[in-house]
Amino acid sequence: MPLVESMLAITHTAMAALSAEPDPLANTWDQTRETANQGRQWLKSHPCPDQSQGDQFGRVIEQCEHLAVAIFQSINVSTTVSFDDLATQIRLLGTGAIEFLEQVDPR
Repeated sequence: MPLVESMLAITHTAMAALSAEPDPLANTWDQTRETANQGRQWLKSHPCPDQSQGDQFGRVIEQCEHLAVAIFQSINVSTTVSFDDLATQIRLLGTGAIEFLEQVDPR
């Protein structure tokens, strides 16, 4: 589950960067985008035998992609994404990753 752990780490890093200067947020965008790309590639080459778990992991990857887009827009596009919108995207990714882990390994 290294990809899911990376997504959880990104939520922590992104939330901390959200209150910092633009450079840390820009670095978070690159990490988030790369993790989403890795997740998408991994899921393509390793389809989950349990379709519901595979679908849930796909939704977590989509949340990671949405967060990457929101961070990019907040840094580079003239129409900015609000702090609340970014915080919501970060929370969605964190919640989705935790729910996926709980489904896969319900300790």
